[in-house]
Amino acid sequence: MNTTDIDINITCNEGRTPLHYSCCYGNVDLSQYLIEVQDSDINITDNNKWNALTHSARGGNMKLVQYLINNHQLPLTSFELLQAVCSTKLSLIKLLVNEYKQDLQVKDSDGMQAVHCAATVGAVDVLEYLVKDCGCDLDKVGGVYKRNVFHFSTLNGHFSFIEYIINNHPRYTSLLHSTDDNDTLPIHYAFASGVIQLVTLLIDVMKCDVTTEDKNGFTCVTSAFQSGSFDLLKLFKKQYKLNPRIFSRVSSPEVAVASGYVHILEWLRQEYHINVASFKNGVLPFHAVQCNRWYCLKHLLNNYSFKINATLDDTQSTLLHIACQKGHVAIVLYLTSLPQCDVSAKTSNGSTVLHLSCKSRSLPILKHLVEEHQLDLTIKDYNGMAPVHVACEEGSLSIVKYIIDHSPLSLDMTDSFGRTPLLIAAFSKNLPIIRYLN
Repeated sequence: MNTTDIDINITCNEGRTPLHYSCCYGNVDLSQYLIEVQDSDINITDNNKWNALTHSARGGNMKLVQYLINNHQLPLTSFELLQAVCSTKLSLIKLLVNEYKQDLQVKDSDGMQAVHCAATVGAVDVLEYLVKDCGCDLDKVGGVYKRNVFHFSTLNGHFSFIEYIINNHPRYTSLLHSTDDNDTLPIHYAFASGVIQLVTLLIDVMKCDVTTEDKNGFTCVTSAFQSGSFDLLKLFKKQYKLNPRIFSRVSSPEVAVASGYVHILEWLRQEYHINVASFKNGVLPFHAVQCNRWYCLKHLLNNYSFKINATLDDTQSTLLHIACQKGHVAIVLYLTSLPQCDVSAKTSNGSTVLHLSCKSRSLPILKHLVEEHQLDLTIKDYNGMAPVHVACEEGSLSIVKYIIDHSPLSLDMTDSFGRTPLLIAAFSKNLPIIRYLN
């Protein structure tokens, strides 16, 4: 392997190195080679702060985990232990408990515990080990929204796991009727999973309430539209006679579009005679753009009489503005390919698509708008800010370099408060940009 011109610690968009991927897939020989021969840095962490040991624990390879701990002294923390539980490899979990004296009743920073990890992956054998051998309780809550084991398992559609708890640990079945901090019941997540067997078990056998609404306005029905399952939708309509929630705060058509399910939207249109173009004042394409559903957006614009330059609210943002602000490259390319698309439109504060592209730190979008549509990089919003000011504020060195290279006058431009790009970079404490501008 000739690595003369290769950076062995090169990272992908997720911040992962080749060693991270090797550990993730449990390749012991390759991992040893990368570390011992190619001198890969074992201490590098990815965007989620996972190092080589974390990836190895999640991958479930016992030999690789032992190698990294024993040969390279990588610290074993509760986080690695929980990733080992997520791997479903019982032999690895027992090794960490018995040989490395890890405590399976520990909590992660957000309160996640081993039983929640087992529920997330649906590992029945791991759950039994946790409960019988380690004394873990099933009634604990954890995670950002304080969910219980049924929340985590229904979210991932683990029917067998849930059935096992119901049959073997009946004293915990009351948790099926408990809400998390978002007022969401396990049955909401069951509908979102699309697993019909699970939904019918919870409704017919466990008598779960299908009428409640969480804090975001989601019900069992609107959750079902996230699953994309036709069979589940037909079930709730024919057997359970549930309200389709067409015009509720969080409506079924909006959820279908946000989830990218064109076939579900068309089913709703036919079953309930919905006027797609006028529905909630033409909101559906905006959901498609917000959620980066390119195919769904194309379907809406090609088949219904939406105005491509329409604005959604008081911000006066068009579809293109939102796509640029979100950094959705494919949608920007699609919208700007349409002759009626106004690439020069401004929002209520005078922001253009250039400003918003800098806001999202998307160099590909900025380059496309400048080079294919000849947009002016010196244009200012109503606060006197040019794209370069926004780029300095957001800390994107690559965009600042591009703007200065293509518009040298931008270097000395001031906003309405007299601030230059350098001064804004200084206020934002963006040292790489400060060095470049100096």
